[in-house]
Amino acid sequence: FILFSKKLVLIFSSSEYLAATSLFPILSVAAILYGVSIVLNSSVYAIGKPKIQRDIAILSSIIFLLCALPLTYFFSSKGMSYSYMIYAIVLVVLGIYNIRKYLKMELPLSSFIKIGISGSLVWLLFTFLPTITENLIIDLGLIILSSLVYLTLLIFLKFVTNEDVKVLNFIASKFPLFKKQFNYIINKIPKGN
Repeated sequence: FILFSKKLVLIFSSSEYLAATSLFPILSVAAILYGVSIVLNSSVYAIGKPKIQRDIAILSSIIFLLCALPLTYFFSSKGMSYSYMIYAIVLVVLGIYNIRKYLKMELPLSSFIKIGISGSLVWLLFTFLPTITENLIIDLGLIILSSLVYLTLLIFLKFVTNEDVKVLNFIASKFPLFKKQFNYIINKIPKGN
């Protein structure tokens, strides 16, 4: 959505709404967080804590409203976007807190840190590259480049597991045209993770 924001606006609307593309980075992050929160808070409900799940929904909605009014007043649509992001962050934090509290489950923080480092470095790559072009081929090339950088960083940080290698082997078996490339990648992954 961030890379093709102008093209998406033009497909679904008209050029008068191109200014809305500045909201895509904020809303994309917020949407990802909201998706994670749905899984977490559904899990809170599934472990037999529907009242806590209800309280999370009420509290996060109140926080959203308290943030939305002043932020929208002062910052217009960006303020509303940031309010939505704050709402999603509150949902995720409360979901994680309750999952850890009631399931005594530890989250793989080192994995989150590795994903965060890789994602941040790819984001920095895009801040220095021309990410919005008029050429679809260049945009696709940038997506492929960023994907390769992201995967390389995950391999370098020893994030890839044996299960990931099994998935790559399965994909290689389904796409014989790219089997040589997949095998090259698989052979570069450090063994024993």
